[in-house]
Amino acid sequence: MKKMVAIASGLAAGLAATSVGAQAANAATTPEPAPSLPKAQDVVSPVIKRGSKIYVVVQDTQKQVVPVYNQDGEKISGHVMMGTHHIAQSVKKVNGKKIVKINGRQWLNVSDVTKE
Repeated sequence: MKKMVAIASGLAAGLAATSVGAQAANAATTPEPAPSLPKAQDVVSPVIKRGSKIYVVVQDTQKQVVPVYNQDGEKISGHVMMGTHHIAQSVKKVNGKKIVKINGRQWLNVSDVTKE
């Protein structure tokens, strides 16, 4: 009788271990999908037009200046400091790059400014 109880309890323990092992193996092979979070809105770059207030931003934080271009999109000797505010007098596309006029002969690349 004791042998029968020992065999039955061993069999029950073995079945329990295999079912736990099967669940662990199943969980390891089929990952659950992550809970879906609400999607953030896509960032939209505002279009800079004539009369827009613009702010100079710098990607190179060591120099803190951006190059100035002429009306043909060529770099000239001047620089504009980061953080300065301007009003866009004109916007045009030259040689594949969009430039913004900030005063008489100075133009800035659109990637160097942001709309306020």
